[in-house]
Amino acid sequence: MTRPECAHFLVEIEQEEQVLQGLQELLGEASGTLGKQKIAGEIKKKQRHIEDLEDEFASCQGLPPLPDPLTSPFPSSVSINSDNPTFAAFAPAPAANATLTFSQRGYSSVQLAFPEIVVGTLEERILFLVVSNTIRSRLVSGGYGPFELSTGHIDMTAVFSVSNSVATFGDSELHLVPLTTRSVATSLSPVGSLFGSPLSRNTNPGALVLVGSSLLTGGYYRGTRIDVTISGLLAQLPPA
Repeated sequence: MTRPECAHFLVEIEQEEQVLQGLQELLGEASGTLGKQKIAGEIKKKQRHIEDLEDEFASCQGLPPLPDPLTSPFPSSVSINSDNPTFAAFAPAPAANATLTFSQRGYSSVQLAFPEIVVGTLEERILFLVVSNTIRSRLVSGGYGPFELSTGHIDMTAVFSVSNSVATFGDSELHLVPLTTRSVATSLSPVGSLFGSPLSRNTNPGALVLVGSSLLTGGYYRGTRIDVTISGLLAQLPPA
């Protein structure tokens, strides 16, 4: 039962979560790296504020403090399918030292941290020259969304930068709205889907597959259609 003097915390938490949801939607619609980074910064501030309110509510109610957020290693590989035939040579990228951080209250949200990885190296012909171009990618904003503890499903918005070692090619971005453990329509054909996999607790504990599909924006490879699959094994599972 909520104490009358504590009820205002629940109202504030609900209001802040609505604002957070709106910021997530804005992040998916934003254009330009600076704009997305600003919104991502506001999202992190809002997350911290909600966590502070939750701690204050627990204290007001005389409840034990909420557990710290759970950060677990998520070593994972990235597989890419594309409508650019040059990309066909890409093998799954080596395991990245990613992490997933689950929130305090019921582990109801999750934050992905994904460092820069080398996606692959291509040989590109420019006029009479053949140049070697190494493509790298990293998560630049987003990577935050709800986590369903009961089902293991994750839904988030994520923006990855795609950089080239050939400076004149310019950089691209890949907006995955959503990046999810459910299914998404592939951008490679009018029909067809990619299928993720929720967090497993049974046959292969910790197994998790995120999928997303979109077009590259900006840079030499702009307009390229990309399907992404991130698969890995979570080292520590949030308690059920």
